[in-house]
Amino acid sequence: MGEDEAAIAAEVEAANRSFYRAFADGDFAAMEAVWSHGAHVRCVHPGWTVLDGWERVRESWARILSGPDGELEIAIDAVQVRASGDVAWVACIERLSNGDFDTLMIATNVFERDDDGAWRMVQHHASPILRDGSADQEKRGNDVN
Repeated sequence: MGEDEAAIAAEVEAANRSFYRAFADGDFAAMEAVWSHGAHVRCVHPGWTVLDGWERVRESWARILSGPDGELEIAIDAVQVRASGDVAWVACIERLSNGDFDTLMIATNVFERDDDGAWRMVQHHASPILRDGSADQEKRGNDVN
């Protein structure tokens, strides 16, 4: 990875951490600052349909961050950052827990660089990990000749 690529990856990873910090802290203003505010943004919360446009995404975060899950803990692992031009994406595992549950999600977060050079989220998609698909993948790999 070249120096510019490493610098971009570090910037995107910092933007991704800001997203999760806002989420964990229940900080709506910080969440607003992470996101692009365009009509092109999208969000898929676990079990929800796709939300298109900043207004719908904003409303969803307002509800989530003001909800009763104030003791929610969020940690991320297996973070992978890729970038091409002014678009970058992050794949990671989210661990969400409180006293009542502990669950793993797989998330994809897409960022674009704005006119000021800041990386803003344009898409977040999180889904529960229901089972490990590695055995299925190995089986499919063995079936291909």
